[in-house]
Amino acid sequence: MASPINRAVELLAQDQAIYYVGGHTGHMLTRAQGREDAGTWADYINIGMEHGAFDMAGLAEYLAGLVEGGIVVARAGALLREGDPVRPVTSADAK
Repeated sequence: MASPINRAVELLAQDQAIYYVGGHTGHMLTRAQGREDAGTWADYINIGMEHGAFDMAGLAEYLAGLVEGGIVVARAGALLREGDPVRPVTSADAK
């Protein structure tokens, strides 16, 4: 089996809890906020577009900030597109 894309997928596969940051009513969708959020401790970030504003331009800026602030995978499986930000899981994280 291929390795998981991120820590949240790996934890769920092990019936473990996952933790997130971000509210359910919207998130600051700016490039600067994306850069800041790239270093989060959480397993995933909830940006709250279901109950917040549907801001695709803001989302594009936010994702660009995540890429600038984090690590981008050079090659990956079908669930990951070129340029998508990810949180890498190292062998040290698994211990």
